[in-house]
Amino acid sequence: MSLSEESVSYYSERKTQFDRLKKETSVGIFGSFYGSRKRDLLSLKKFLLLAGYNARISEDLDTRTGTVRGKPDPVRDRIVSDELITKSDIHLFILVRAKEGEPDNLIQSVSMEIEHLHTLGECGQKSEKYVAVYAETGLLGTMGGVCEGLLAIKEDDWVVGEFEDIQDIFRPARQFCLNCIQDIYQY
Repeated sequence: MSLSEESVSYYSERKTQFDRLKKETSVGIFGSFYGSRKRDLLSLKKFLLLAGYNARISEDLDTRTGTVRGKPDPVRDRIVSDELITKSDIHLFILVRAKEGEPDNLIQSVSMEIEHLHTLGECGQKSEKYVAVYAETGLLGTMGGVCEGLLAIKEDDWVVGEFEDIQDIFRPARQFCLNCIQDIYQY
């Protein structure tokens, strides 16, 4: 086998291995499902899936069927949120500003999920090493002291960025996932 053929074989094997690791490593996407916001999360999920990542939102873990699944159930929402947090290796949190007509508490669930992951990390029950928080421009500084304080405490450990349009974070989120997988597996 020539050096060129050996190189091609080596890189082909590495790519195959990396593609397998992307599929095995769970990426949780957290954000508001209110109105069109859910569509934004689904578009991020689709982008990551097309890149070969195992991306999920909490709804993907809802095992209810038919009309029962379509009915609002805050207890079930909490259960699948907890499940997504615990089953994800990489966590992407999307925080958005409330537009006119949207509730003021639009990011309340997401900020609770961030805090829940942090608490699990503090108790040694879950790694909170691979976390990215993307906030809509202008939201940081207006979210409230506790959430902002947590992000400030974690600024050296977590990736925190801002965006104007949800698509602004697609490539950075994909790169973040790639970096995490390289770190997780020392790849």
